[in-house]
Amino acid sequence: MSFIGENLRFLREEAGMTCRELAYEFDVHHATVSNWENGKLKVSDDRLEEYADYFDVTIEEILYGVIR
Repeated sequence: MSFIGENLRFLREEAGMTCRELAYEFDVHHATVSNWENGKLKVSDDRLEEYADYFDVTIEEILYGVIR
């Protein structure tokens, strides 16, 4: 799992969401969310910005793990 993926999973779990629920919000397949979190798929810059906005954190917090 990538460091970014760990942070993405942390945010999702903190919000009490499943991969399917978050995938619905982002209009992607639930496997895409899982692949982001497991580091198998790179999160695009646009998606990273959406993710940060959705969870009300900065991109830097996702990238560098300041959210913990």
